[in-house]
Amino acid sequence: MNKTMILSLIMLSVAEAGSRAQTSGWTLDSCMLYATGHSIEVRQSIAERDKARAEKGIAAAGFMPTVEGSVSGQVSWGRNVDPETNTYNTVNTFNNYYDVTAKMTIFDGGRTINAFRRAGIMLRKSNNAIELKREEQCITVMEKYADAIYYKECIALAEAKLNDSRRLLEKTRRMKELGMKSAPDVAQIAATAAADDYTLTRQRNLYTTALLALKSAMNYPADSTLQLASFSAGAIVPQKEEAGGIYTTASGTIRTAIDAGYQVRAADYDYKVARGKALPSLSLGATIATSYYTTLGGGASSPSFSSQFRNNSGEYVYATVSIPLFDWSIYKGIKKARNDAALARLGCEETMRRLHDDIAMAVAGRDGCYSEQQSLVSKVAADSLAYRLSVRKYEEGMLGTTDLRKAADDLLEAQTTLLQKQLQLMIKQRLVDYYKGQSLIKQ
Repeated sequence: MNKTMILSLIMLSVAEAGSRAQTSGWTLDSCMLYATGHSIEVRQSIAERDKARAEKGIAAAGFMPTVEGSVSGQVSWGRNVDPETNTYNTVNTFNNYYDVTAKMTIFDGGRTINAFRRAGIMLRKSNNAIELKREEQCITVMEKYADAIYYKECIALAEAKLNDSRRLLEKTRRMKELGMKSAPDVAQIAATAAADDYTLTRQRNLYTTALLALKSAMNYPADSTLQLASFSAGAIVPQKEEAGGIYTTASGTIRTAIDAGYQVRAADYDYKVARGKALPSLSLGATIATSYYTTLGGGASSPSFSSQFRNNSGEYVYATVSIPLFDWSIYKGIKKARNDAALARLGCEETMRRLHDDIAMAVAGRDGCYSEQQSLVSKVAADSLAYRLSVRKYEEGMLGTTDLRKAADDLLEAQTTLLQKQLQLMIKQRLVDYYKGQSLIKQ
């Protein structure tokens, strides 16, 4: 399957995901799929990959012989050597030289082979970088999507609370007309309804801001509609897992770890290339040359161009051994390359350490979110029951407006906290699955 077909399939899948999202709402998977298909950074990584492929071709050319031809002309006057008789004369002449030279390096201290191997590593590193950019894009979109969904669902909770407050306000006004409630009660419920209206307006503004941030992360047109699908928490039951076991798998599959390994190998090849500059080099060459001359002005005539071109031709081969005796920059370059290789290894160790810590935090965060979610489900149920009972007691004159408002606020806080933990659990579970070698995009 060629590259054109692969790109066509990718764009088709992105288009299908976009069309499905427009009809049923944008899910997290469709947002991530769209983002990876329209990311500028991913396209830049693809261009870098093409550049690395060209650099590998350049490195491969070092194994091939070089062939070059040259033509030169020379005008001589005054005392000079006659090319035909090899004696001195004072005739003005024009000399024309032609040669074709082929040269090939036989040994150069391993510079060419190590440069080629490094180019191969950099090509594989650039291929890995494309996938790494896609995964980073997905993680960014996950975070922005969770923020947008959170505020979208908070709008629904705020609307429900505002509707309850308005219904209770109307009921309180009727009860005041019947003498069952006082004017301060009406004022307190009206203040609660006004506060709920402000909360709804604020949540809508926050959702607008979060949606714009999501569009930016997706490289989605800011002035186009992005209707998110309704959030469903689902039944996520984490498995009992140890971070160490996940790390064993992740160290060979996570793109950041693979990239750090490639960086170490590339630095090792750089060091070998630098050391090769201090070793002797051997090259072989062969040349075919001929020449033509003619006198300028008066004097004896010269042989024809064709006869000179044929008779003056010669061939020779040669071998060149180059031994670097003293070049301070070579030894400084070796030292620099050795330090760069050491830094690359330290960087790889730091990357692996951070990976282990990230896995441990993801597992602990997921398990913590799950346990908190279970507790919050019970709390929401209890606060919901307490709020309904408080409304009933308020209607019967057994509860003041301050206690009623506190019960309503406690229920809303529990609902929003539960929503936040559900979203965090979803993200943490996807991250743990990602560290276990699964794709961030589930579809």
